[in-house]
This record gives sequence, C-alpha cells and structure tokens, in this order.
Amino acid sequence: RGKLVFGSEFMSNKLRDDEVAALLCNGNSPNDLRTPDLRNLLAKIYALDLLIGNHDRHAENYLISLEGSAEHGIRTGNLRPFDFESANIVQRKGSTLPFAPTSHTLTTSRTIRKVHQFEQAAAQDMLTQLSKGREFIFERATNGLPDDWLSATQRSALLDRVRSSAFEQEIYHIKQGLNDGSYL
Repeated sequence: RGKLVFGSEFMSNKLRDDEVAALLCNGNSPNDLRTPDLRNLLAKIYALDLLIGNHDRHAENYLISLEGSAEHGIRTGNLRPFDFESANIVQRKGSTLPFAPTSHTLTTSRTIRKVHQFEQAAAQDMLTQLSKGREFIFERATNGLPDDWLSATQRSALLDRVRSSAFEQEIYHIKQGLNDGSYL
C-alpha cells in the first residue's frame, strides 16, 4: 500500500501479428476490419521515433487491438506501437539523425509509406503539439517509472534536456527533414 508499481497489459483481443504486418506492409486488411486514422497514426509514430531516437521500429513492433463489438460484421482496430527499447532519448547528448539507411525504423517506414503514403500534416502537427507541451508531456510520461527503468538522476537529466533550446532545435530539424524529404 502506498507504493508505485508498474504493470503491462496483455491484449488478447488483437489482430494476429501476421495480419498486422500484412496490413502495414502490403495493405492486405481483413475484410471485416476498419482501422480509423491509420495513415495519420503511422506518420505520427514515425515522427516520434525520429525524435526519441528509436531506430528499431519494425512491423512486429505494432499491434492492432480490436475494440468494442463488431457492428454489421465490421471490427474496429486501433493501432498501438510498442517496444521503445532502442530509443535513446535519455542517454543521448545530441541528435542521432539521420538514421542509418539500414535501420529498421527507416526501412520499415519506407515499406509502409509505399502502401499508406505519408501524412505530412499529421506528423508536423504532432511535433508542433509536442513542442508546445513537451515539459508536461515528458513529466507525465516519466512520473512513477521504476528507478531501475529511469533513475531520479536520469529523469532530471531528461527533463532538463526536454526543456532546452537544443531539444526545440531537434524538433525543428525533424520537421524540416520530414518536409524536405531528407528524413523520409
């Protein structure tokens, strides 16, 4: 009682991994599946991965949870990214951009963009919103994490970095790189 604990959610009501990969990389969606806002979400996830230095996003790092009841034989699936283990936003001193041409994030996102295009406005809007509220967002995201995940010293260093003008510049450079295509 009175202690913070961390738990993870096991999602049993989800699309099979092979179906998720087929939807993302080939556009093959089960006929009874509706995935609202998929294109926008993919663009936002890609922009976030660039910002946090997550170079290992691949088709197996997404799941689609199946929500609610199927109306008229249609299921609603919500895209959920997971596995941010390779993200290096805590230790990183400067930008890791551009990603190596062979990074999973870059190669997978190119495959996904061939199928789903890239919603520039969604990525730019997400980065703008993140820039405006970054201190609050990162404070909320790190609050209560176990010390072996993020020590008090690491948390303080991360928040100092997020508050800095250098971090604001990273966001600006990502927006520019997405806009001119150099990060795509």
